[in-house]
Amino acid sequence: MAGARLRPCYLFYGEDPFEAREFIEATRARLFAGKTAEFGVERYDLAETGWREIVDSARTTASLFADWRLIVVRVEAKRAKPEDEAAAGAATPGPARRGAVKGGQEILAEYLAAPSERTVLVIVLAGPAKKSHPLVKLLTPFADTAVEMEELRPLKDYQAGKWLQDRAARRGVRLEPAAIERLFEIAGYDKAVLAGELEKLSLYAGERRAVTADDIDRLAGWVKSFESYEIENGLLAADVRQTLVIIDRLFRDGHRPEEVVSKMTNVFRDLLMAKLRLREGAGRKEVFAELKPQINPAYIKVYRPVFDRLFALVDRLSFDDLRSLLGGLRRVDEKLKTSDSAPQALIERFVVEFGATAEKRGIISPRRRSGARLAG
Repeated sequence: MAGARLRPCYLFYGEDPFEAREFIEATRARLFAGKTAEFGVERYDLAETGWREIVDSARTTASLFADWRLIVVRVEAKRAKPEDEAAAGAATPGPARRGAVKGGQEILAEYLAAPSERTVLVIVLAGPAKKSHPLVKLLTPFADTAVEMEELRPLKDYQAGKWLQDRAARRGVRLEPAAIERLFEIAGYDKAVLAGELEKLSLYAGERRAVTADDIDRLAGWVKSFESYEIENGLLAADVRQTLVIIDRLFRDGHRPEEVVSKMTNVFRDLLMAKLRLREGAGRKEVFAELKPQINPAYIKVYRPVFDRLFALVDRLSFDDLRSLLGGLRRVDEKLKTSDSAPQALIERFVVEFGATAEKRGIISPRRRSGARLAG
């Protein structure tokens, strides 16, 4: 979407809003060169502000300090319930989808028929949205005149390797096949994390420009560091206080919010995978070896505490608990990428909520158990 001439409106829809965030930042830099990071950007959430107010703002003349307006609207695409799937294909949108256009269909369409010449409206429809979503269908007739649209697909759903190579090439870097596999193994399929690692690797490669798997092992941010080990250990111990201390240290040391969320997500994915494998009949030691191959059983002082804490959570947290926690992290990740909420506060709030869930299930951190024994 990096055309020479800006369109009045851009719609990004799908489950990975990384490209939307990049486009917003590139457009902000283009329209307000030399200004601070959020200068000229007006952000709205459709859950809090209606289309009437947003369109009125879009029509308002730019301020004395800027020639343009950049308006970003976040729309939550809720996952439809099974009973609503039939309604989604009907003439009237189902309850799970109706909110994106309710009370604003005519207002938004009227604006797009005669948009402001000095306003760029960026709509981010975040979540499980497809071309059949009412908001996408509403904007489609304007695709030839005022609107440009892009579907944001999760990286694992299509050619992940090609995406990574193309992005590396734009930075003048060539990734060897083994390096691509290693980078996915370490960083997963989160586009924001991968982009951050590519930026560091391009600087590290220098003039030789070729990146090997060994380069990634030496430099990539998700090789086990003391801090990342501690945050995983804190979550497995359900130690809210210690986890919050580590998160604060990570932020002060310059770690990116997306990296912290990605690492936390991996912990809960491991727990869910362990629970699934146990249900399939696999043994605990077998499951642990699959999830933590780097921990040698011979090192009992390391092996036993991690083993015990992991399965304490696996045994007490239900499938619904784990899916809810992963959903909470997904919402944190979406807000990091599409809103101006304080990143550290969002992550800390999730940790506190996890601690409350663990306590309800009778999971008490070693620190609290020790304190209780001393008090007794």
